[in-house]
This record gives sequence, C-alpha cells and structure tokens, in this order.
Amino acid sequence: MITTYECAITGLTAEGGESGPMGPLPAGWFKVTFARQVLNPKWVAIQQLKEAMINNVLNQIPKAEDRMIQQVAISLQVEAQYAALEGSTPKFSVIEETIYTAPPESAGEILEAFNAVREPLGLEPLSYDQEDEEDDGEAADDEGKPKS
Repeated sequence: MITTYECAITGLTAEGGESGPMGPLPAGWFKVTFARQVLNPKWVAIQQLKEAMINNVLNQIPKAEDRMIQQVAISLQVEAQYAALEGSTPKFSVIEETIYTAPPESAGEILEAFNAVREPLGLEPLSYDQEDEEDDGEAADDEGKPKS
C-alpha cells in the first residue's frame, strides 16, 4: 500500500518511500506530533461516583460518632465494588495530533513556520545554505541536513 503524505503548510504531496525508522515517510520530510496527557473522563467519573456512594451511605447513619467508625468499612466496600472497573480504566488519556511537512529547504514558508515555532521553544533555528544545493560535490554529504 502506497501512503501519500501532504505538507500541512504548503499542501505539497509526496508518496512514501522505503520504510525506515519513521515508517515510509519520504526522505527529508518531518513528522510533527503534538501529544497531551489528560485525565480520562471515565476514570474521573468513577472516582466521583465512589465518593458520592460513600457519602450517601454515611449520611444515612444518624450519629456523627458512628459515621466516623463506619467510614473505613464503607469506603473499603465501595472500593471493592468498583475495583474491576477502575482497574480496567486507564487514569490518563493521550490526545495526539500528527502533521507532516515537506523538507524546510523545499519552500521558504516551511522554514519560516518551523523557525517561528522552534525559537520560542528554545531550539536553534534551522537554516539552509543556498551553496549546499548548488555545489553537487559537497551537497551529497550534507544533503537534507539543517545548518545550525
């Protein structure tokens, strides 16, 4: 199966190449992934339900002293009731977005967009020398490699 990649900045497309460490991503292309870990809403709901059940049972006990004595037993009982569900529900969810870009040296707007993101994050800006593209002898060694 041939995978076609589309540059998120320019709309340029390229077919995937030989499979490498990043899959069949075309040579020189970037795969940019934004991943964020958040609490799983289902896990949060289970915690809230357990707390509400414990409070409901404790509120049915008339004396405050008796409530304190029974709190541990009731909590353990509710925990046991939801142990399987809680154990099969991950605490965190990962929200992941992936985009692809053509090589930054293929269009100035890609390089500008990359540097607009890299610099505020404390990364060195990318730059490409025009001489590398014109000099075939040296370009073979440095082809596609950013200059810092």
